[in-house]
Amino acid sequence: DDRAAGALDDAGALARHDAWWRNYWDNCPDIDLPSDFLRTFYRYALFKFAAATNPHSPLPAGLQGPWIEEYQLAPWSGDYHFNVNIQQIYTLGFATGNTAHFLPLFDMIDGFKEVLAHNARVLHGIDDGLTCIHAVDDRGYACGGISAGSSIDHAVTGWMAQIYWLYYQHTLDVDFLRERAWPFMVGTMRVYEEMLEEHEGRLSIPISISAEYAQPLPDGRRQNVGRDPSYQLACCHMLARALIEAAAILERPASPRWHEIEARLPAYTLIGEPGEERIAIWEGQDLAICHRHHSHLGAIYPFDTLPLGDPVVDAVVDNSLDHWILRGMGQWSEWCIPWAAILQARLGLTESPRVLLEIWREVFLNEGLATAYLPRFRGLTAHRRADLLKPKETHEIMQLDGTMAGATAILELLIHTRGGVTRVFPAVSEQWPEASFQGVRVPGGFVVSANRSAGRTTRVEVQSHHGGTLRLEVPDRPTMRLRQAGQEHEVSLPVTLGLAAGERVELLG
Repeated sequence: DDRAAGALDDAGALARHDAWWRNYWDNCPDIDLPSDFLRTFYRYALFKFAAATNPHSPLPAGLQGPWIEEYQLAPWSGDYHFNVNIQQIYTLGFATGNTAHFLPLFDMIDGFKEVLAHNARVLHGIDDGLTCIHAVDDRGYACGGISAGSSIDHAVTGWMAQIYWLYYQHTLDVDFLRERAWPFMVGTMRVYEEMLEEHEGRLSIPISISAEYAQPLPDGRRQNVGRDPSYQLACCHMLARALIEAAAILERPASPRWHEIEARLPAYTLIGEPGEERIAIWEGQDLAICHRHHSHLGAIYPFDTLPLGDPVVDAVVDNSLDHWILRGMGQWSEWCIPWAAILQARLGLTESPRVLLEIWREVFLNEGLATAYLPRFRGLTAHRRADLLKPKETHEIMQLDGTMAGATAILELLIHTRGGVTRVFPAVSEQWPEASFQGVRVPGGFVVSANRSAGRTTRVEVQSHHGGTLRLEVPDRPTMRLRQAGQEHEVSLPVTLGLAAGERVELLG
């Protein structure tokens, strides 16, 4: 009868549901750290990621995902903020191997490409470009008004182009690269090409922003645009390099303009006296106030455009790091601190990223381990001070960006790839003498696991899905024993590993 048929349908749905979750958890990397909080939070974040970004969903996750409160209007309309927030939500999918979860996001963006093309046509006068406004609805139309920050921040589109590129780098899906990533990346670059002009013997971006930075002026106004924002320069370089590499993969000609950008566009804008030069916000503008967007440091992360081991660049980065630290964290919000921890981990700091995450836990995580945009109490950050003093029962704002960025930061402390080199335990505190991770994905279709005991790395395992080479570094090990194809010998690190499809190798300490 109908009741029996319904019971069978329910049973089948539950079986499919259970099978999906078992497969999801089997696929996700495991971590083991001395911190009970970080272990628990990481696992809970993976659950939230699965629920918010489910690959079978008709729409991708917005700022609050499916958990928009029923007792108040959705903060920021529950929209898609593409100047950091959506990228933070979804980036967790790369290291955890959940690339299918990106497909609803790509489907939505590809579905409103005509809107992006219209924006490029109106703003830049070209018919072959793509420009995304920084906050949009699921049709690509602007939410929350129009401003310089929402309309000429082309890193909004550029960072999403990087997400398309990273999807290829992790899956090595050439069809995706050809049919979806390449058109989006080329359309995004066309806008940067139109923005560039000749200036003092080099290429220059005459006017743009560094996400949401606004310098107070004596007359009460705020200066929020300038020439050559370091954020935009880094994004443009990232995209040029990705396109050059993608062109070689697809056996297509690389535009001479992309090579010209690499040669003639500055990597960043400098400010400061000789010997104290640091990365500027834009030409003539220092990081003069505490700011929640660490955008001017985008060349470090997320865009990863700086050379490794260059003493001049290293000095600039060190100066920039110290100046950023001196400006403090008094205006940071819940998604800023994980970003800061990632930046510090990328630069090899080992103790402060852990401390930042502990501060973040106390200030921005509520009793349900949800990341709240407003601080839980006053004293460490004054971000939106008037709002943080309101009752939390009626004014708490949950966002997913901080949750997913926090889980990403935990993994970044254990393993990340910078400048083409995958670094194992690059930012692990001395308070974590015992630590391990299993099954973390890195670009190139590699899966990495590692163990640390008594404060030293004892084992690294690398598996290749597709075959290829991986440049690997273990900061606390100058040498290790490589076990591959039934043979074992000592190697110096960093080491370049060549693996066949399906092959697994071990490094032992």
